[in-house]
Amino acid sequence: MGNHIITAVVSMCSSRILSRLRLAVSARNTTKRPFKDTLREALMAVEIVGQNLRNRTLLETVRSFTMRAREVEKLLDSWSQYQVDTRLVGVVEGIYQLQQVVGLADLIHIIPNKDMDPSLRQSLLDIVNKIARYWEVARFLYRTAKRFPLARVMRAVPVRLPKESFSIPVLNEYAPDLRAKIAETAPRGSQQKLLKEICAILKISQQDAIYEYTSQVMRTLNTAKIHAEIQLIAYYELQNPRILQRVICSSKDACFLCNLCLQVYQKTYTPRSHGRLYPGWRLPLLPQLAELEQRLCNALEEHWQETCGSLLSTRRGPIYPDPNESTLFTLPISRTTTRASVISGPSGRVAVSPGSTQASMDTGTGEPHTEKTNTPSNTPTPSHHCAKSLEMELDRCTLTRSSREYGFLAPGESSGTYKAGSSPPLQIQIEHATGSNNLRYYLEWLSNDEATEVRGKTSTPKVIDTEHVTLCEQNSLYLIAKDTVLKVGWTSETKVAAFSRR
Repeated sequence: MGNHIITAVVSMCSSRILSRLRLAVSARNTTKRPFKDTLREALMAVEIVGQNLRNRTLLETVRSFTMRAREVEKLLDSWSQYQVDTRLVGVVEGIYQLQQVVGLADLIHIIPNKDMDPSLRQSLLDIVNKIARYWEVARFLYRTAKRFPLARVMRAVPVRLPKESFSIPVLNEYAPDLRAKIAETAPRGSQQKLLKEICAILKISQQDAIYEYTSQVMRTLNTAKIHAEIQLIAYYELQNPRILQRVICSSKDACFLCNLCLQVYQKTYTPRSHGRLYPGWRLPLLPQLAELEQRLCNALEEHWQETCGSLLSTRRGPIYPDPNESTLFTLPISRTTTRASVISGPSGRVAVSPGSTQASMDTGTGEPHTEKTNTPSNTPTPSHHCAKSLEMELDRCTLTRSSREYGFLAPGESSGTYKAGSSPPLQIQIEHATGSNNLRYYLEWLSNDEATEVRGKTSTPKVIDTEHVTLCEQNSLYLIAKDTVLKVGWTSETKVAAFSRR
């Protein structure tokens, strides 16, 4: 991955990253438990759990978690001593590696409540997933720009609405009236009865209901905020672009009113809504939004009638738990990391769209990569099923010592992920992004004698930046990771292959 991209992403989002890690005071000025303390408690709890485990898979998860969590602790200490972006990048990368531990969520969830509070366990997973996403996003941007030239000229456009958009409405002699508002939708002669029934169901007196309604309306008129999604709608209506953006979203899921407004707007789409109603919500004061405002009012009136009917029929008020407003959207699984549904044949090929001009190989020593989202563990998602299928498919690409695995790639294709060795295994994937020539390759996990011979020929280890190196006039190389020596060979008409490391 381009180091400059991850550095730029982390630098731009450093305040938010530090807030998520509880290393800086949040916008609400609340003090929360530092992530490092939660991680240390998880380490101790996992150590206790590991003493009674017999499942080999979970024992491997315990080992990987312990190793990577301790590395994250060291990186956090390093940042504390010298608070610069480069060290914060190291923290983000370390947490990303921690997130890649296979079975991490399962391990955390089996920790007994007596060893670690359930809320802390969930908080740990949330923070790990959200911090890891910065690394994933940087990689996604890098790979997208690598494949699509159009993405290389992307630019960020700041949205600044005119001052009058934020003006407080002139109230004059306006006074909120709950009875009058109910009278607008209730059948004639039943307004007072309807208010009485609603208050009885909600277990609140009519006087208190009228007071709360009046107070909230006045607060909304004077202090309400314009949410990011609505500011974007206003910006587009002011600019009137020839081609409208297809998707609008902010760093959090859309609230109930933003989602409803976008549905009424009908010109763009938002990925997800958490459904919470914020009374301190408003539209900008712009004549360009007058029609949208009227349609939104009509939609709210219809929703009020439906809600009122449901309330009267069930005779009980709805109970909604506070939603998780900041969730992770599913990133498309990288075509070079794989889609299990298109892996085919003994070589484990993955078809990808043509896009770049080189063939590349991704190597790593971590666990198999799967994209993760911040969703409840008991709610499987398509990406969850895909990840599980992918793990099973990747197991078929495990190399055996002293044997060769052959493969063939056409331009625009990628191999599956091959694994060799253990603790942790060396992982490698070959990508033939584009070109006019087919690529034939093989991978061979050398025997102990062959590995010793190769090591003996290399008196001084040569360190290579595999991200940018292009190997010409060669058709093989050796990759050494601890006790594992892997020989990689390829042939094509041009005999040129580029190798990159994620």
